[in-house]
Amino acid sequence: MYERTLGFGQRYFYIFFDKSESQKLLLVAIAGSIFEDSSNNGISHLFEHVVFRNIKNKYENFYELLAMHGLCFQGSTYKKFVSFTIDGPQHEFDFAIEI
Repeated sequence: MYERTLGFGQRYFYIFFDKSESQKLLLVAIAGSIFEDSSNNGISHLFEHVVFRNIKNKYENFYELLAMHGLCFQGSTYKKFVSFTIDGPQHEFDFAIEI
């Protein structure tokens, strides 16, 4: 297992499998309907959409840029967490981390 630090100080951990040609990054936020009540119902799903909107605002032609790098970005809201994944070729790992 390796550890790196992003420019703004966030640490992350990763494992490389030598024979693999692909990578999957997973970010999990502790959020979901189990933590909501009638006053904030749906806030976790809204958070998922806000993350997508902010990323699309950061990168012009976001989906075309992902396609150029062979990456797929997905978000999902569950009962106990919100997850974001980026899948793609191993050689695009550093670009995927930047997103």
